[in-house]
Amino acid sequence: MTHHAISMPSLISVVIMLHVVFCTGILAAPATPIPASAMASAPALSEPKLLTELDATRVRIGDPFHLRLTAEGSAPLRFIFPGDALDPAPAVILDRAMDIPSMPPDTLRETLVLTLALYDVGDFDIPAIAIEWESPDGRRGTLTSEPQFIRVEPILDESTTAPRNPRPAIDIAPRSIYIIRVIAGIALLAAAVTTLLLWLHRRRHQPRSEPGKPLPPPIPAHEQALARLAALRNSNFLAHGDLKTYFVELTQILKEYIGDRYAFLALEHTTGEIRHDLRRLAVDRAVQTEVTAILDLGDMVKFARFTPEDDTCRETLERVEKLVCQTMDPRQPLQMSADQKEVTE
Repeated sequence: MTHHAISMPSLISVVIMLHVVFCTGILAAPATPIPASAMASAPALSEPKLLTELDATRVRIGDPFHLRLTAEGSAPLRFIFPGDALDPAPAVILDRAMDIPSMPPDTLRETLVLTLALYDVGDFDIPAIAIEWESPDGRRGTLTSEPQFIRVEPILDESTTAPRNPRPAIDIAPRSIYIIRVIAGIALLAAAVTTLLLWLHRRRHQPRSEPGKPLPPPIPAHEQALARLAALRNSNFLAHGDLKTYFVELTQILKEYIGDRYAFLALEHTTGEIRHDLRRLAVDRAVQTEVTAILDLGDMVKFARFTPEDDTCRETLERVEKLVCQTMDPRQPLQMSADQKEVTE
């Protein structure tokens, strides 16, 4: 057997090399590097986030603009956007829509698109809007957008008080102005001539009173009332059962008479108003009672479909005749017929 001798310097060199190897970790197992593609594809476990986007920072008053609120997170999170109670004052919501694009299974993205408008001029901040989120394991949170600055400008240009894109002024030639004035003058002259001709025509056909002969005096109120009552008595309303028309005419005659007799507008007044007027004018209490009783009966027939007997209808007419004869103006003597004398007696 052949033995090889190892020299001392060689042995020392080997020991030093082994020491260096163990100290520097050359013999340790190298760490396996993580591929960059694998790191990029790993699902994000961070908290969800909210992105806010305003499509304009300067708008005209009343012009619509859009605010986009995009919530992003890892599935299966659930985002809870504000409902109809959302009020981004001073802005007004014109429309709202949800945009949910197609995303990888582990990613969730939902966007609320608000169409807004402002109706005042100046600088404004669209207030922060809160969006809630919750996870299947019960975790909950709130995402809040940043306030968005926007400037609202008037419809008029800043450098002038004239509207944008004003229509060009119409240039009217002097000759055109002269023609317009001539046409207007002719129209005014024609109107004046027409008015004069109408006045002359009416004056020519108006009856003239003889010189020195006074006009006939007006017919007294009591004579007009008694004449109309006589005509109503001879009418066929009761024979045909038309009680409503009968009492409409009867109460109208009474109202016109007392209105002329006591100088107040009775024809357009209700029974209650006439009762108040008679009391205010200090009319005899018996007259007040009789007038309102007759008018109340007429209201029942006209509005409550009350159907009195024919004898009651005739007696009511006679009551009106008697009332007229008793309250007529003493300064106007009454020319009574035989029937009217019998009624007053």
